[in-house]
Amino acid sequence: MWIHEKLLKFQAKGITINKDWENPHFKSKYATLPEIQKVIEPELTVLKVLVYHTTDWDNLTTHIYDVESKEEITWEFPLVEWTAQAVWSCMTYAKRYNLACLLNLNIDEDDDGEKATEAGIAKKSDWKPWYNDFDKVKDKWKDMIDKGEKTPQDIIKTLESAFRVSKETKANIMQLWA
Repeated sequence: MWIHEKLLKFQAKGITINKDWENPHFKSKYATLPEIQKVIEPELTVLKVLVYHTTDWDNLTTHIYDVESKEEITWEFPLVEWTAQAVWSCMTYAKRYNLACLLNLNIDEDDDGEKATEAGIAKKSDWKPWYNDFDKVKDKWKDMIDKGEKTPQDIIKTLESAFRVSKETKANIMQLWA
């Protein structure tokens, strides 16, 4: 049996996830990660489907892996917070919503998009892509730094005006100065 057939069997069970927590800020209920795992893991285990998560510290990827067919489907969620407490909170949030997307789970209240339109929520137009071209331009940047035309901080600031820049890329840029 293929992974999509197994996921169809999972979906046909009509699994209900208890919304066991309340967000006091938005006054809405949602299902916590332990509640989701408690419900889905026994059902997926019977189907011989494994769920696991990986991260490259820029994204959290949720993997749904069929141990029989060796097929896998994945979903990525960008991680945007970098303090110790915030990154783990963001990872928990990413796991919940990746599982909801991949398994078609109803884990929070539907407010018809009301919360997403409130002040303080990032607009789609504020979204920036990740910068991935370091290797293509590092020699040019090194030359500019060596000539005193730019500092690594200048380069990072310019990149951040148009892109999301990973810690690794920032560190690589700073090493050009060394």
